[in-house]
Amino acid sequence: MADRDLLFDRFSLSDTLYQLPGQIRERIGRESRDYILNVNEDEYRSHIDSEYRIEPLQLDRNRIEIAEQAEKSVVAQEYGRRFERKGTFITFAVPFSGEREFFFQQPSTLSGLLPRANVTKNSELLITLEGGGDPDKLRAELNGILDNIDQHIHWQRDQLDKWNDGLSALITNEFKARKDKLLKDAGVLGSLGFPLRKRANIPATFSVPVKKKIAIERPQAESKPYEAHPTITEETYQDILAVLKGMTLTMERSPSAFEKIGEEDLRMYFLMTLNGSFEADATGETFNFDGKTDILLRKDGRNVFIAECKFWGGPKLFSDTVDQLLNYLTWRDSHTAIILFVRDTSIATVLRKIPETIKAHPNFLNSGQAQGDNETRVRMKSNRDSSLSLDLTIQVYHVPKTDDSEQDAGGKGD
Repeated sequence: MADRDLLFDRFSLSDTLYQLPGQIRERIGRESRDYILNVNEDEYRSHIDSEYRIEPLQLDRNRIEIAEQAEKSVVAQEYGRRFERKGTFITFAVPFSGEREFFFQQPSTLSGLLPRANVTKNSELLITLEGGGDPDKLRAELNGILDNIDQHIHWQRDQLDKWNDGLSALITNEFKARKDKLLKDAGVLGSLGFPLRKRANIPATFSVPVKKKIAIERPQAESKPYEAHPTITEETYQDILAVLKGMTLTMERSPSAFEKIGEEDLRMYFLMTLNGSFEADATGETFNFDGKTDILLRKDGRNVFIAECKFWGGPKLFSDTVDQLLNYLTWRDSHTAIILFVRDTSIATVLRKIPETIKAHPNFLNSGQAQGDNETRVRMKSNRDSSLSLDLTIQVYHVPKTDDSEQDAGGKGD
């Protein structure tokens, strides 16, 4: 039928994709200074990702229906003579998913014969063919048109998959470039991270080498002027985690010394280890605890690292520990840890349950790159300020078991 749209013919898909990085850069550039500096970065990047990630087209050939059967007059031509005749025409409705506009985007590869169909706003292709004859011939004609459309969709998908695969990194780089420039212009870039100086005489026992389409609403951000918050660097964060891991060597080499030890004493061992590896700007202990918090590091009156120490007592107790930790956090881009001691449960069981439990938490944003088999790293949203995110690393340690040792935090839960 001549009234059907010619598909994959109006625009160049290559040109469309070429323009998108500039649109993303311009979109981020239109945001105000204070919005960029105050917004939750993870939520904002997810918001932009949801707008620019492209869902490829896909036909649902298992749900084809006959939308209409009608007698129509058509103009025919025979032996150079044009005349009008009547015929029975059947319109097939073919559901599809994906963005309808891409039926008009030309992939980098094309067939010699472009398909035709009417593209509705109800996510259906309408294909009208003359019927009344051999059903097998009609079915073969319809399948031939659909095969042609599917081939062009496949060629499009090759280009769209490359775009989608690189989208997250593109958004992250553009956001970081804008934010870094704003911080540099404000003269506060250097105050956003501080390295902790390592002591020269770190005990070898404690030393471990460091190894290195559903739209999401635009997140809200406070309109107040941006205030810089101190935070430790990623390198320092990894150094702290590495020192914590080093305690496992001590436990493995001297199991009898730890088989009767409780949570409070284990916490003190970790504190002594950390303070033996790092030094503060002034005299006194770098790491301490203040009653509620197990291990705490402060800078200029602000918390910049915090860790909770608990015996594993099952998923419910672990979730409660995450909630407890989140309630302490009010600072920007904080680095935190939960240290779990396992005594009466298989450590493999605990390591399996932690990811599924933390991903079900309402504050979970995304998973990060852990540095060891005993770690899970995630990005979480602060309870008290939706613009704040934090890095949380959960470390799991086996503590030697004895018959008369006591669980300090929750019993033998799975």
